[in-house]
Amino acid sequence: MRILFTSTAGPGHLNPLFPLARAARAAGHDVLFAVPGTAVERPARLGFAAAATDDGIPSPAEMAFWQSLPTHQDGNTAVIGEYFGRLRPIAVLESTGTIVADFRPDVIVSEQAEFAGRLQAELCGLPHVTVGIMSTDLAGCSVRPLIDNLDAIRASIGLPANGEHPWYEGTQYVTGVPRVLQMSSVPLPAGTVRYRYEDAEGAPPAPGPVRIGRRRVYATLGTAAARQPMAAPAFSALVAALGDVDADVVFTAGDFDPSRLWTVPPNVRVAAYLPQSETMDVDVVVGHGGAGTTSAALSRGIPIVAVPLFADQGHNAGQVVQAGAGVVVDARRIDTDLAPAVATVLGDPSFRAAAGRIAAENAALPSAAAVLGLVLGERATPVRRAG
Repeated sequence: MRILFTSTAGPGHLNPLFPLARAARAAGHDVLFAVPGTAVERPARLGFAAAATDDGIPSPAEMAFWQSLPTHQDGNTAVIGEYFGRLRPIAVLESTGTIVADFRPDVIVSEQAEFAGRLQAELCGLPHVTVGIMSTDLAGCSVRPLIDNLDAIRASIGLPANGEHPWYEGTQYVTGVPRVLQMSSVPLPAGTVRYRYEDAEGAPPAPGPVRIGRRRVYATLGTAAARQPMAAPAFSALVAALGDVDADVVFTAGDFDPSRLWTVPPNVRVAAYLPQSETMDVDVVVGHGGAGTTSAALSRGIPIVAVPLFADQGHNAGQVVQAGAGVVVDARRIDTDLAPAVATVLGDPSFRAAAGRIAAENAALPSAAAVLGLVLGERATPVRRAG
C-alpha cells in the first residue's frame, strides 16, 4: 500500500506522524511525506522519502498575517482559522495535488492542522486519516472561521461546501496525545482511536526510579516561540532563572540565537535541538506546555513545570496541574517564580507519582502499529463528498 503523510512545517505538527510512518514502513508499505521545503530534512533524517510542497519562503499574505497577529483579539481563532484554514491550504494545494498524482497513494494521512491533504483526498476519492496533535478544543477558540474558510476553498476547487468541522466529518481521527491533554468541554470525534505516545525517534522507555545524586532538568520553550518576537524575552529570563536551580540543566533553544541570552549559567547547557531520547533522561521538565514536549514527559512519568506562552500551551499546562503532575509559572514572573517551582516539584514525590499514573495509562494503549493496521484494514474509507 502507498501511504502519503502530509504536514505543515513545525516539528510539533510533523513529529506525531512518525510513529505511524515507522509502523507503515515496518509493515512493508511505501511511505512518502509531503511537507513544506523547510521541513523536508526532518523525514529524510529518519529515513523517509519526502517531497516539498513549497520553496520554504512564506507568501506575502502569510508574512502579513504573522505581522498583524498581535492585533487579533483571539490569536488561536486567527491562527487556526486564517493561517491553517486558508493561507496554508491555498499556498500548497496545487503542489500537494501534483504529489498525489505522481505518488498515487492509496490513503492520505494528515496531521490535525494540515488541510491540503484532506482536500486532495476528497478530490480523488481516497481514504483519509487525521492524526490529532493537540486538544480538539481551546478555550475561547471559535472554529467557525476555519469551517467557513475551508468551505470557500472547497467551492473554488469544485467541492460542495458542507459547513462541517474538518476533524469530525469525513475522516478517521486517531491520536497519540495522552488523554489528560484531550480532556475538554468538546468531545473527541466519534470513532476516535487512541494509541500510545511515541517520540519521533521511537518509543520512550518505561519510567525509571528516582535519581540518586545530582538532579537533572530539561528545559525548552519549543520550536515556534523562537520565531515570535513577543516570546523573545522569555528565553533570556528562563536561562537566567535556570541558573538558580539546584540541578544540571539542558536547554534546547531551537532557532533562537544563543548570543541573545547574555550569559549562560555554569549549570546550564544550551543546544539548538536534541532528540527526546537524550533530553528526557531527567527528573523534571521545564516546558512551554506544547503537546509534544508535554506528551514526551508524561509518557515517561516525568513531572512538569510549565511556562505557557500561546496556542494550546495554556490548556495543556492547566490539564497537567489538574492531574497533579506539575505546576505552572507565569511567563511574566519567570525570574522570581521558576526556581522555587522547580524545587517544589523536585521535593514533592506526589508530582512524580501523578505523572507515573499517566505514563502507565499511556503504556496500556495499543501501539501505533496496531492502530495503523486497524485504520488501513477496517476503518479507512473514502472521504464522503457532501451533496
